Amino acid sequence: MTSVRVESAGRVVALASLSMFFTACFFVWGFVRLSADAWPPPGASPLPWRLPCACLALMVLGSLLLERARSGWSVVAVGCAVLGLQGLLLRGLVQAGWTPGQLGVPGAVVLGLLGVQGLSVLVAVCGLASAAGAPRRWAAYWHLLSAMTAVALVAVFLT
Repeated sequence: MTSVRVESAGRVVALASLSMFFTACFFVWGFVRLSADAWPPPGASPLPWRLPCACLALMVLGSLLLERARSGWSVVAVGCAVLGLQGLLLRGLVQAGWTPGQLGVPGAVVLGLLGVQGLSVLVAVCGLASAAGAPRRWAAYWHLLSAMTAVALVAVFLT
């Protein structure tokens, strides 16, 4: 096998693994959401939707930029903006009481999903920054994160 084939096979395996991981996280969310007597849980405020929508818009913008860019620096900037919005979202959720200590499992699952998505975006930002001259290598990963952000927006914040 040539190094290009090995790299392509590794990329496919990594993207498939990440897809399965996110799918498992969404199944956990579905189980928690469907087993709840009331939603939002008693004592919790409704989940915000504006910041997650802004994050999705930025992720889609990053995908469009990756398809046209010769340099990944513009997408690195978009990724940093996404991370900033996610930080604001996490802070707002914690202040609103969406924590495991106050809501138990629903709080843990919401914060866990946001944390996993945020860490995945951080990996993409670091990867794009290290390979700024070859952003196409990270395009499939970014596109997958955009799709997972869309699913999370609908499944978690808009239901």
